[in-house]
Amino acid sequence: MGLEPGIWYTPYIVYDFDGDGKAEVAVKTGPPDVRAANGRVTSGHEWCSILDGMTGEEKTRVDWPQRDPRFGGYNRMSRNQMGLAFLDGKTPCLLVARGTYKLMVVDAYQYQNGKLTRLWHWDGDEESPVIRSQGSHSMHPADVDGDGRDEIVLGSVVLDDDGTALFSTGLGHPDVTMVTDIDPSIPGMEIFYSLEQSRDNGRGVCLVDAKTGKSIWTIGIPTTHVGEGLVVDIDKSVPGLECFAQESPKADPRGEGYSLKPPIYMLSATGKTMEPVVDFPGFNNWVFWDADLLREYAVMKRPQNQLTVTKYTGEELTSDIKGAYYCSADIIGDWREEIITLLPGELRIYTTSIPAKDRRICLMQDPVYRAEIVVQSMGYQQPPVTSFYLGE
Repeated sequence: MGLEPGIWYTPYIVYDFDGDGKAEVAVKTGPPDVRAANGRVTSGHEWCSILDGMTGEEKTRVDWPQRDPRFGGYNRMSRNQMGLAFLDGKTPCLLVARGTYKLMVVDAYQYQNGKLTRLWHWDGDEESPVIRSQGSHSMHPADVDGDGRDEIVLGSVVLDDDGTALFSTGLGHPDVTMVTDIDPSIPGMEIFYSLEQSRDNGRGVCLVDAKTGKSIWTIGIPTTHVGEGLVVDIDKSVPGLECFAQESPKADPRGEGYSLKPPIYMLSATGKTMEPVVDFPGFNNWVFWDADLLREYAVMKRPQNQLTVTKYTGEELTSDIKGAYYCSADIIGDWREEIITLLPGELRIYTTSIPAKDRRICLMQDPVYRAEIVVQSMGYQQPPVTSFYLGE
């Protein structure tokens, strides 16, 4: 049943889709004979299988969205994704997708009584040419229009709960898409984009209204290939979440990878240009760790080969966390996040020892945050965010 290794070729997610209190594993599968001699899959049967979370037994399968020349070549045709959304506001639905860079198609399913029932099929080409080449590297479900049902943010395109396009910004392919309440002075959520194909239009880093796609602000300077992005509150004197982005090393016009120091952009929630710290810690290992609502960072210290949780300014809070950082999530439920690390033969969970100063809802109870945790197993990893403003 195994196919090609890799997050794009064989994505999987884990969730309790039928409400029996036990999680299922949804995974892309296929017969072994579809692999070519080089290990690639270019034709043949491909399925979405539901596996019993306790035993690994296959419970049911459906066809994966078919290959089509409209996707483009091998790399573009083989970009697959999975996600979770509450399309009716109460039932977890499985999202199965093919395509990122050109054509995108999505199938939505419910899993009940051991069967997958398709709710709808969306084909980007059937709606509008502006939907082509707008995809990102992960799905982000969120109730952006306040109707009690999840929409699906597919990069610069947002699908409504009924499987039709709610809007497309036409901004192009973003490497990073983050959906949360970034500017608390604006009602509802916003979408932050780091765009790969922006060139010199001044929109390579930008913020749009999540309900309408209307532009709120853009960076306003030429960018080349913005490959990293992040929204996180690190400065309580600046209202809202700060927005970070970074050029990809391959964007260096000299072909030298910016000497391992690509340009970093920092903007406030209102789009005001700020200056990042010289030793910017990175884009992925952010965690709510201490008692305030600023987010901290788990940095690998050498030569000790251990993680140390620090403030953005470099102040160390906790050290001697062993293992490779995998992800952070509010597992215990006191709104701060635990750090999950991997060692040979071990999975470790580290929790803060700093007492909380107030009570807050468990982050896992927020539907946006919970769905963000689900997709940590595929796509480009990024820090999970909530549907509400979470900052100082």
